[in-house]
Amino acid sequence: MISATIVGRSLRQKSEVHTHIVNFVAYAHTQFSLPIRCFHANNGNNATAMFLAARGVLLRTSCPYTSAQNGKAERMLRTLNNTVRTLLIHASHPLGESFSNRRRSAQPAPLHIHQQ
Repeated sequence: MISATIVGRSLRQKSEVHTHIVNFVAYAHTQFSLPIRCFHANNGNNATAMFLAARGVLLRTSCPYTSAQNGKAERMLRTLNNTVRTLLIHASHPLGESFSNRRRSAQPAPLHIHQQ
């Protein structure tokens, strides 16, 4: 049986990643009584790789700057960002517009065609 589960966590610093992975592996084992066989990440540090290897988990990493190799996670992240932005704007929260403007500024400006 093949199963894919996406779990998202909001982190303040990148240094928190290893702790969250350790906690997730323990959670998955406790809740489902099944081992994690494969773990896909954008990049892994040595401590995380050693932790997963000690438990027989295959760590697969994407090549740097190749988001196409991580399509499912990229689509989920886009959906999450769109949902958060919509909720903030709908609630008239000041962060809603700044979040929306920040996302727009990272995208190229649309092409306007003027018809005469």
